[in-house]
Amino acid sequence: MTEQLQSVLRAHLLRLDGQEDVCFASWHPSRGLARTTGLLHEPILPRNGDRKVHGNAEIMPAYVERAIGAALEKGTGLAVLHSHPNGFGWQGLSDDDAQTEARIAPSIQAATGLPLVGVTLAGRTNTWSARIWRRTGPRRYAPTFCESVRSVGRRLSVSLSEDRIGLEVGEELDRTVSAWGHHVQTELAHLTVGVVGVGSVGSVVVESLARIGVGRVVLIDFDRVETINLDRIVGATREDASGGRLKVSVSARVARAGATTSGFDASEEPYSVIEERLRTSHPGNRRWHPPRSAQTTWNQAR
Repeated sequence: MTEQLQSVLRAHLLRLDGQEDVCFASWHPSRGLARTTGLLHEPILPRNGDRKVHGNAEIMPAYVERAIGAALEKGTGLAVLHSHPNGFGWQGLSDDDAQTEARIAPSIQAATGLPLVGVTLAGRTNTWSARIWRRTGPRRYAPTFCESVRSVGRRLSVSLSEDRIGLEVGEELDRTVSAWGHHVQTELAHLTVGVVGVGSVGSVVVESLARIGVGRVVLIDFDRVETINLDRIVGATREDASGGRLKVSVSARVARAGATTSGFDASEEPYSVIEERLRTSHPGNRRWHPPRSAQTTWNQAR
């Protein structure tokens, strides 16, 4: 979610009287090669009579119907959000929470074509947790918990699921952890950072990310190493230049050698950012140009 949306949702869900509250929000699916993300889009806040607050929060059928209508109008899915004002950290599901979300999951899936996303806000630590309700049988749905919930704006805020919080930090990171704490180091270890262009600046950035404990980097650059690059690409050798080695391969090699987090991964993507990813290996031609349609769009954008 965006930082702005997070502020709106927090202002609604964390009540001054300390009671739980609830609301809906629209969401869009985003699928990558190795992950599925639900992007929260717009809040659908309750009106008078849409819910009852009596310690817990109870959703009225009319509110569900209005939220479904709003989602259909926008072509989105629906997320239901509620608060645990006294909660700490990543939240599981109480029996009441599970029954409420399981009860509305079938109608939301049938109407929008997308599964219900459930989100909880722990008030004491401002920690978000989330799950996706997937169909397991006729009118039977079960939650699959997400790995993390992220807010993006002036800063990146990450809430990690309980099974990803534990992290053993080696001696090489002692001073780094002393600067910003174990919690921040854990967040770094579970981040994936994409770097577009691994030349004079990008290669330095990639090595630094690996050394401070970032868990995964995705390196995007279609170019190959030349002799004229040896004065500014970190770790590049004459053998790399004479062999025409891909820049992403050189940068990945350096990053893996310097990584300080166990399980570190460097993904090599030898493509331009406007090139469709191919299943076969990329030729790495330095004279590569984007397809005509992409060139036209780029020129018009400029």
